[in-house]
Amino acid sequence: MWAACYALNGPCVPVVIANATAGATIAYVFGRAIDLADEFPAGLSPVVLVLALLYGAAAFLGSAPGLFVVAGIAGVTTTVHWVVVRRRSAVLSLPEGAAPLFEGGGQSTPRTLEQLAAALRSPMYQPPAEFEVLRAAFLPRDVEGSLWVGLVGPTAAGKTAAARHLIRELHSTHKDLKVLSGRCSEDSAPYQAFREALADVGVPSAFIAARMQGGGMTGMFDRLADEIIPFWDFFSGYRDDEDEEDDEANRGELFAAVTNALHTLAQKHRVVLFLDDVQWIDEGSAALLKHLKENFTPPADSPPIILLGGRDAATMERLGMEEAIHRISPPSSADQVRILEGSLGIERGSARRLVQAMGVLGDQAGGMFWLIRAVQELISNDGLVTTSRGFTLKKQYLKRGQLPVPAAMRTSLAEALRASAEYRPVLECAALLGEEFRVEDVADCLKMDRLELLQILRHLDQELHLVRDLPHDQECYAFSSAFVLDIVREDLGIGGSSNRPPSKIARELHARIGQVLECRTPRTAELVFRIARHFSRAGASWSERAVEHCRAAARIARLKRDFKEARRFLSMAENSSRRARRPLNLRHERLLVDAAEAHASGRNVVQAAEAILLSIRQEEHSDRDLLSTSAILCRDAAKETGDVRWSEQLRVLERRIHAQSQKT
Repeated sequence: MWAACYALNGPCVPVVIANATAGATIAYVFGRAIDLADEFPAGLSPVVLVLALLYGAAAFLGSAPGLFVVAGIAGVTTTVHWVVVRRRSAVLSLPEGAAPLFEGGGQSTPRTLEQLAAALRSPMYQPPAEFEVLRAAFLPRDVEGSLWVGLVGPTAAGKTAAARHLIRELHSTHKDLKVLSGRCSEDSAPYQAFREALADVGVPSAFIAARMQGGGMTGMFDRLADEIIPFWDFFSGYRDDEDEEDDEANRGELFAAVTNALHTLAQKHRVVLFLDDVQWIDEGSAALLKHLKENFTPPADSPPIILLGGRDAATMERLGMEEAIHRISPPSSADQVRILEGSLGIERGSARRLVQAMGVLGDQAGGMFWLIRAVQELISNDGLVTTSRGFTLKKQYLKRGQLPVPAAMRTSLAEALRASAEYRPVLECAALLGEEFRVEDVADCLKMDRLELLQILRHLDQELHLVRDLPHDQECYAFSSAFVLDIVREDLGIGGSSNRPPSKIARELHARIGQVLECRTPRTAELVFRIARHFSRAGASWSERAVEHCRAAARIARLKRDFKEARRFLSMAENSSRRARRPLNLRHERLLVDAAEAHASGRNVVQAAEAILLSIRQEEHSDRDLLSTSAILCRDAAKETGDVRWSEQLRVLERRIHAQSQKT
């Protein structure tokens, strides 16, 4: 270089300074590129190689400007990467296809429907009561060696959400936290989870790729040397000997490289290694985990945390995690209400209604997912209103069977119903009996042996999750969810969003149910109402029986002062009489309902009294109910108006009632 300076009659001092600057910068960048524990991408090694060639040419020519340009490019490369790393979030990055559950990152409770829709995409995590035990295990004060924690629970129980929340808490006290995340899959390639996790710290996927289609460990280092890091042999001292390939030795080389990478990273950051779905972990990754557990000696002041998530405890035990297992259960009904209310701002009564509609589906793994989808469906259907107490269901959705079924849930439940095709009559009959139904009622309607029916219900419960046993009631089962009931009824054309008329099967089942219920004792008011409803829906063949039971139900409803229900049963009786082509005059029954309501409410007493007296005058013979009700109204009218005519009319009615009683 000095000779070049003299030959070119150039100043040597600037060249020496430029040469030192460029050489030091390139050496620094190249060192970072081959450091497996560094965050600098190893894929930039070819760029470093080009800079080295330019550096050699500029140094040979003694060109100070050329050397400064090379140093500048290397410096810019390092600076840009440093800025990117500094801005990169240190929170856990989920694998592709995974979605966060119940996370909010400190967001406030939604106040508008737009905010609620946005929050549903990432709701705030609401830790369960047992979370304190897990937190104590995850965030110890004094730790010797690595900290290992295993989260076990069924699918969609919230394992990933719990892990994310724990990591967020750790990040609040360790700003330099580095989270490495990987995920196993059912058809995992060798070392898949570690390839994903360590790619973030400069270890390329090709480096951790193991046996592929019979390829050995040495092929892994070949790919690294040929494609990623030039002159690898020179810097690593590693030599391939194909004639004496030893897979165990090569595996040891890999384990040592990963261990060194984690050790170096732990000296700079607090490290969390999170591997999810370890029930599908491949043999190589399992061996690597065991190696880390037995041989990894981390820095004393910054012990890394290895967090594993999986579905069963057996896998954790095979990995030597017997004493570090923490079970994550799906949120209970009370937890779900708390999440809807505390995280999403849904009013408590509406939250309870939603959770009740989910039924047993909400208590199973993935129940919270379906609950969130149900709320999203409500927003799409304009089913929520904003109040001072939070988001409240509209009135029509507070009724049973009126909540919209999420489209994805409808598809899933429809598949379960198709799988139960041979037991369809049982589900249809049960659906007409109600959300809860007696086993004996279904058996009598379908003329089935009770034991055979119980075996079918057990299959529908344990295998298809369409119904559920009620341990507190030895005679009853219930549908697993109001949504299941709604879908079965829609198929029969008797409820939900179905606009079709009831099918012939539905009408026949209604008739059979009505006949079975007629034989039940004691004949309570609720039983009378049920019998009337079933016969009124049984079609024209049962119209006369429907009229009889509907009139009886209307009378009982009137005596119970449920006047709205009484009028409904009278309308049902009228419709049934038309189907039977025997029109029925129910004017007297309607007058009795109006009179009873006027007496109970104290409103429109005079008008009701005049109407019922007019009817009595037009009819030569009036029944005792009509006369007694008329007398009561006349007494009320006399008190309200002070008119003596009502008192005189009352005495006339009392004489007629007395005369009728004498005859009978």
